[in-house]
Amino acid sequence: MPIPKPITGESREGFMDRCVSFLVDEGRPQDQANAICISQYDNKDEWEESQKYVAWKTIDRQRESFLNYGRNVFYRALRDQMKQFLNEVEKEQNYNISPVGIIKEEPIREAYLKLYTKIIPFFAKQSYNQLTSVRKKAITPDWNAMVERWMGNNSASLISGITGKGVMVMEKQIQTALAEGWSIQKFGTEVGKTHGFSRKRAELIGRTEIIRASNFGSLEGAIESGVPATKSWLSTRDGRTRSYAKGDKYDHVIMDGKTVQNLRDPFLVNGQPMKFPADSSMGASPGNTINCRCTITYAPIEPDYN
Repeated sequence: MPIPKPITGESREGFMDRCVSFLVDEGRPQDQANAICISQYDNKDEWEESQKYVAWKTIDRQRESFLNYGRNVFYRALRDQMKQFLNEVEKEQNYNISPVGIIKEEPIREAYLKLYTKIIPFFAKQSYNQLTSVRKKAITPDWNAMVERWMGNNSASLISGITGKGVMVMEKQIQTALAEGWSIQKFGTEVGKTHGFSRKRAELIGRTEIIRASNFGSLEGAIESGVPATKSWLSTRDGRTRSYAKGDKYDHVIMDGKTVQNLRDPFLVNGQPMKFPADSSMGASPGNTINCRCTITYAPIEPDYN
């Protein structure tokens, strides 16, 4: 049998009682059991950190497996928005027209729906299965309803924000084109080179939304399990996490290990409420959410029989 390891928050005395008793029952001499258990407890921080790294890295690899899909979905959506305006320019033979109302939100909305339909159920099932292994639940949740709920309640501002950025980029290009006397053909070529409709921007959006959707799905799966549990913030573990020490305005290093006792309650992140990392549904600012790669872990709450 493996040697016991300290449980998060367990006192030295409590662990020593549990560990020594176990090893003595296994046939180890008392002195040897004491020495082994002291070493185990003294190395608990290193062990806990290795466990955290494995948990974060597993999620990070899963997210990365969706990145090409997310980038391509949003790149096509951005290019579709660009074409909406360029088609109107071609029709009017004039680029000095307002992009407002011409650049539509539908391509971005479709991109969100496609991405969320892939991501949310995938991560929801993982946390659901993790917690229902503690307490079985007969009814399987409607994963598609989760996607629809998120789209209905939280995506409108994200969609309008991306679309608004595209409008701003187009307006800026119109002003440059007028100042420099571009032809209609040159206007179309130059617009296609801008960051606003580029693969790089599509990847930034895709990566942010994969993380947002994975954390939302994970949390929803945990809630749907019906198992009382806490949720803990697990910070990114590759040295690139935003922090005050590096001069960032927001700090997610200090969030590591912060625990909320009710799954539905938010974390307080740099003074802003967030249900999960990258969540903007409660008003968290872009600096606190964009490119955030942190995640959440869960621990069932043991019933109190006293």
